[in-house]
Amino acid sequence: MSSLTRSESRTDNAARVARKILGDLQSLVRLYDCSSETEIQNYAHDIQLGLEHSCISSFKFYISSKVNGYLLEAYEYIINENGEIENANATSGRHSYNEKLLNSKLDINISLKNRDKWEELKKSGKTKISWVPGDGKDLSGMVSQSDGAYKSGALGVSRTAYRSIQ
Repeated sequence: MSSLTRSESRTDNAARVARKILGDLQSLVRLYDCSSETEIQNYAHDIQLGLEHSCISSFKFYISSKVNGYLLEAYEYIINENGEIENANATSGRHSYNEKLLNSKLDINISLKNRDKWEELKKSGKTKISWVPGDGKDLSGMVSQSDGAYKSGALGVSRTAYRSIQ
């Protein structure tokens, strides 16, 4: 009788979580036409790269009005590398339609925990987005709620949704 052991690498876990995040982005694009498929594929690629190399501590998706730049919705993802995430069974891409977000603009901000490694990945040409340092947008005046989490192996990412109260 033989036994088999399945081991997963950090790359496998990062790829699984990144696919869930890509599903979130694709849902936003389908609902609101807020970006292009190519751009969100590139965002998901770079997020996966950051997860694989433990460079990113969190990231946020901002959905703003193209007319006045007013922040309408945001999603914050917090990375937990030890996998201790409650309710890590969220369904990717489950966004409810809000007509105020139609033809909006998507921006993504990442927070780094290992800037040197991230810069090394950028210099080697592995990232697809020309990320620039910048502060996140102000989420005050928005209501927030835990919106599930994704987990694969020891890698967990919790998601919080922020919505404008106006």
